[in-house]
Amino acid sequence: MQNDKLDKLNAARFGGEMHRRQVRAQYDAKTHPSQRREPPVTRETLIDLKIKQAEMEGQFKNLPGQGQPFDLSAYADTPEHLRTAYHMLKSSGFLPEEVRLKRDMEEIKEHLQQCHDPEEKKRLLHELSEVSQKYHMCMEYNNGFKKRVY
Repeated sequence: MQNDKLDKLNAARFGGEMHRRQVRAQYDAKTHPSQRREPPVTRETLIDLKIKQAEMEGQFKNLPGQGQPFDLSAYADTPEHLRTAYHMLKSSGFLPEEVRLKRDMEEIKEHLQQCHDPEEKKRLLHELSEVSQKYHMCMEYNNGFKKRVY
């Protein structure tokens, strides 16, 4: 009778691949709680142990910015409805639209300073105007959300 239960448990949970002794130990742990072993170490416990070990080895000493407060001004300046999205994008290596547009504007200005061809300057000025307009519209949109009270 017990072997039938073990076979069913083995076939259902492990596809018949697990060794019979391992299945037996799991069955006994379920049916006899007093014989249970220590619970497996959780991921959080392992992380805490690694952090304590690194701290004891001195790996956290002489880090840049150690003992200085965090600068959260950029976080506070970001519109509330965009903070999470911007954080995820930044972690993934993407830039907010206004940052990308600002960089594009700076690149165009550099090209303008180095350009000597009048036709090329005219084209760059037109491109700068378009990018600048997009940038200001983006900033205006974001500032509209800062003023709203929810």
